[in-house]
Amino acid sequence: MWNPITNRVHNTRDIIWLKRMYFKPQDVANEDEVDVDEIIVEQEQITGQVNGTETVTSEESIDSEERSIESEEESPMPITTMRAERTVQPPSRLIEEMGGMKITNQVAGIGAGIGGGFENTNELRVMTYQEVMNTQERDKWIKAVEEEHDRMIKNKVWKPVDRDSVPKDANIIDSTWVMKKKSNGTYRARMNARRFKQVEGQHFDGTSLAAPVTNDASIRIMFTQMLMAGWTAYIVDVKGAFLNGDFEDGEKIYMEIPKGFENYHAGNIVLLLLQTLYGLKQAAMAFWKELLLAMKMIGFKRSEADPCIYFRWSKKNGLVVWLSWINDCLYIGNIHEVKITKMQC
Repeated sequence: MWNPITNRVHNTRDIIWLKRMYFKPQDVANEDEVDVDEIIVEQEQITGQVNGTETVTSEESIDSEERSIESEEESPMPITTMRAERTVQPPSRLIEEMGGMKITNQVAGIGAGIGGGFENTNELRVMTYQEVMNTQERDKWIKAVEEEHDRMIKNKVWKPVDRDSVPKDANIIDSTWVMKKKSNGTYRARMNARRFKQVEGQHFDGTSLAAPVTNDASIRIMFTQMLMAGWTAYIVDVKGAFLNGDFEDGEKIYMEIPKGFENYHAGNIVLLLLQTLYGLKQAAMAFWKELLLAMKMIGFKRSEADPCIYFRWSKKNGLVVWLSWINDCLYIGNIHEVKITKMQC
């Protein structure tokens, strides 16, 4: 990056471009036009220095070096060496532009916490089960854990079995918690299976590791069509999406009792999963297959151009299009037909 004030080039990875900042081009003389007289004068000066007409003593050379070092130290933009794990400081020009305020992670996270009653932005980050249980809001987190257990029971995700009935060659996986307080003050506790404990061939098939999603081109085309036709669009986030998938290949996955659920399952008990769970490698693909069945049941057809575009024609209200990105869905069409589709889902 060129700094016209110090006439220096700075190599840095800490740059924020401000669109309103610009530098006027400076008039640069044509380098091709060379004055012959100037060349002759320079040659005479060089010759005089060699012949001893102009000599520089050692003391003068030392003074010149000291002056050059002092000028570098007084420069407002010091040279930054590119080294790993160095402390990145905001450029001085950016600090002046921001009114002297230094940008930190705390400042960057304030916007998400406005109105949420947070004491500091650390509460916005994802925390572990042990961390939340050591906070002053322990009771609220315990309630969030209980709500997560109720959701698992409602969706019939597992059934308790005696540990002695588990095959000896079965690998029992365990789980972890993702705890986060949202900006609206909601306490979210989500239990996830540890997918790295899964064994290929026993817990999952290698072809079911990922689910297809719609692409950017399809989204842009549908938004353009929506504007041209005057349609309406809704965004839907499927709640508990990964708890609705089935194990089509007959996988039997056993899981240890998660932390916080010990009071519900006493004794020598493990959990046999009946539905997919957040964190499992095949959860996304299993949900996508369930979504295909649901689209077919309400009369939607899948596009041949994009496997995550589904459409339905209505004689009265025309076309309705549904796009899916894992558990985030977008449906576009005539407002009356869109409302009907929304009620069906």
